[in-house]
Amino acid sequence: MRLLSWIRNAFVCLACSGLVIPDACFCAETQTDRSASAASSASKIQDVAIQSGGLMRGHVSDKVGKPVAGRELILVRQGRRVASTRTDAEGRFVFTVEQGGLLQVASAGGVASIRAWQLNTAPPNSSESASLIEGDPTVRGQSGGPIAALFCNPYILAATVALLVAVPIILHNRRDDRGAAS
Repeated sequence: MRLLSWIRNAFVCLACSGLVIPDACFCAETQTDRSASAASSASKIQDVAIQSGGLMRGHVSDKVGKPVAGRELILVRQGRRVASTRTDAEGRFVFTVEQGGLLQVASAGGVASIRAWQLNTAPPNSSESASLIEGDPTVRGQSGGPIAALFCNPYILAATVALLVAVPIILHNRRDDRGAAS
């Protein structure tokens, strides 16, 4: 009977620890494993209208807004390089785009995801130029913070589970000892 009580308490503690441990610990990918392409895909997609003649215009700036001159850019569609160009002295660039769709403008300092729209098909809130801001990529979502990092450490996780199992057992045994002493 005592063994069954111990097993029941162990399963209750294990179930409770499953509720306490963050989901990030069970993920296959950690925050440090993310590549720049994963970070860029999480960024906002810009709606850009293609101008007459199939021209897609844009500008490149750093994170404080200063234009980046002479930067080599490549235009990527479905993982394949479509075209390349360089920015002018004011950070502006122009690509010739044959058809609309999802594109990426990539440089050494960043990537911009763009939904290009053919002439007269762009939604009202679309822009006439793309914007690429170089610097640290902004990634949306939750990293779990320091608590998730703490519980993702296998030694801390093992110690937490051991405590969650041992404390109820110790309390239960203390209660049995008091009952036998009286």
